Amino acid sequence: MKSISIGCGKKSTLVMMVFVGFSLFSLGCGGPFSGSVSGKVTYNGKPLPGGYVTFVHADGRTKQVQIQTDGSYSIPDAPGGDVKVAVKTVPPIPAMPRNPFSQPGEKSEPIYPAGPYVPIPVKYADEKNSGLSTKINRGGNTYDIDLQPEK
Repeated sequence: MKSISIGCGKKSTLVMMVFVGFSLFSLGCGGPFSGSVSGKVTYNGKPLPGGYVTFVHADGRTKQVQIQTDGSYSIPDAPGGDVKVAVKTVPPIPAMPRNPFSQPGEKSEPIYPAGPYVPIPVKYADEKNSGLSTKINRGGNTYDIDLQPEK
């Protein structure tokens, strides 16, 4: 039986290349992944009709989505693994005069950049202080978020 020689003429080089290739491949399987997550955000037992939900992984991967008026949210590609969660509501931008030729006192409607505004405790806006966390697995996940008023 004749041996195959690569480069320096040793079978061990081929074996080493195969070993390194499989090692790198297997490392890739354990790397960062994502999963879909959906749920409902409630505040004091009622659906939160606006704002944002943010998922933050320890490695810095972040995904944010707007909360729908029924309190639901859905993220198709949230960072996989253990994540911390933040929820933030955004106050409306005040009404401004419509244009320079508007009648005195005539204003536009306020703008709600993240849906209807409901004030919630400030701690929920920061994933480090919110007390909210979950684990996102590959595939579909459900994470309902129940926010409570400060005591």
